[in-house]
Amino acid sequence: MDRSGPPDGGRQAVEGALLAAGGHREAEKLLVGSRGIGPWTANYVLLRCLRFPTALPIEDVGLHNAIKLLLGMDRKPTVEEIREPAKPWAGWESYATFYLWRALY
Repeated sequence: MDRSGPPDGGRQAVEGALLAAGGHREAEKLLVGSRGIGPWTANYVLLRCLRFPTALPIEDVGLHNAIKLLLGMDRKPTVEEIREPAKPWAGWESYATFYLWRALY
């Protein structure tokens, strides 16, 4: 059994379906619909590979650590506590995520 993955045409079909999905939320749903892919993985793929500016891996530990550090919190923020400060990032969540990750270095 060949486990090398889909041929290039298959990969292009998947990428095409994601890009044609009509937006970040639709592409995220397509990815999460695949076995073994959860919201974090879906948003990471949309952020890093497909460069969706609205992708936000809100469950990301690094994101939580950066917000904790920058806000001087004594604990990691909850997902709900991240949603409020993330509102001004609307449309640019991926860029905000990259900057927050960078704060950890």
